[in-house]
Amino acid sequence: MHFDSPTAPSSVLALALALAPAVTAAVPSRAVSDGDGERVSLEGLAEHYGAQRDRMLAELRGQVTSLMSEMDQAARVGARKDLERLGERLRALGPGCAPLLLAYLDPGLPARGGELLPPHRVALVLASFPAHGVTEELLAMLTRGSPEGRRNALTVLEKTRHPERVGPAIRALVEGELKSLHEPALLALARIGGADNERFLGERLLGEDLELARLALEAATLARSTGLAGKVRILLASHSAGAPLALPLAAYFTACEEVGDEEVCTALLDLARDSRTSSEGARALVDLLARLRRHWDSKLKKALKGLTASSDRALAESALVALTLAGDRAARHELLEPYDDRIESQEDWALVWEERAAILYRIEDFKGAIKDYREALATSSRSSRPMTDDYVGVARCFARMGKLKDAAKWLEGAPLSYMQRRALAEDPVFAELAAHPRYREEVFRLDD
Repeated sequence: MHFDSPTAPSSVLALALALAPAVTAAVPSRAVSDGDGERVSLEGLAEHYGAQRDRMLAELRGQVTSLMSEMDQAARVGARKDLERLGERLRALGPGCAPLLLAYLDPGLPARGGELLPPHRVALVLASFPAHGVTEELLAMLTRGSPEGRRNALTVLEKTRHPERVGPAIRALVEGELKSLHEPALLALARIGGADNERFLGERLLGEDLELARLALEAATLARSTGLAGKVRILLASHSAGAPLALPLAAYFTACEEVGDEEVCTALLDLARDSRTSSEGARALVDLLARLRRHWDSKLKKALKGLTASSDRALAESALVALTLAGDRAARHELLEPYDDRIESQEDWALVWEERAAILYRIEDFKGAIKDYREALATSSRSSRPMTDDYVGVARCFARMGKLKDAAKWLEGAPLSYMQRRALAEDPVFAELAAHPRYREEVFRLDD
């Protein structure tokens, strides 16, 4: 191949787009062979591919400008489907358009709000490229860009192949005074991973700044960072530090359930029983224990039974639910007895059927829950009471049982608004249903 040829394979051109700036800046004045005996200077090589890059960027500029104009219009009217389609067209242009997209990452103005904002869409496109050749420009944006621009740069940089270059700049953001960037910067570090970033996150987890500890814990949760499990376990065992963070601690061990063991279960129960832990936090920890019941020992089960006598009724009920899921028949009887009594005395009141259906759902008695939800519907039909929750309750049960067709039937027949349907598509219970092409449109109206 001759480097002075007027054309070159597209793969070489794509590579040149990423490498030409660096080559142009740092090549010595010496010659190399092109493989056919001809010699060309590295300066000539850089000049040639720099020209090729400029020509390709000129060709792409019009396409990028047109697509961005369409995306802006789609965002203004909230046309999510159009935005997704336009984003795919932008991505199809390939990494060669990366230098052109930089200008759209930071509008330099306050965010107009909404997840459909084009700059964030552009960031997702850039992040999808295996290599984009604009890392240095993104790092510069971290220090000189607007808050929105910096967040978009973080979205791209968290996919980096160069953590050693990117990590220090992102860590500097966490140490900076602009608190609105602490959360996305910590999340980026958690997703990039690596020893230096995990060490930094661990220091924040166990530091004196409670807000930074919470943000670091939430970042580790979203990134499912099992590499930070050791630090999180230390935080869990320290009740003075862990009690205010009971809810995010429960969320972390739910997301990273594989790091749970007998020691973690004991620590969760101890923290749930600590008086400094909020009622809501204690319930979340006990609900998590139910998920981790395979790690229980007899001592923990005995201690958990002690919580069933708690003056906090909701906490006592969570303990009974956990024990029931572990196969304790006495706990099941104690749990359901008050619900059975209310139904016996008020069987014409739909709410009591709903309440028992909800508790049966929690102990994974889905058939029993469906029966009670249907009784609630039958009772509600004789009054003007809304029945939406009952339809959705039946659908949840069928979804948990893996009966998608039945779940879809009940959701389709439910008196739900357009926005309620779209919101239900985000519910993890309906994730498989929402992913189905047919049900996405018929049930959740996602393809409207």
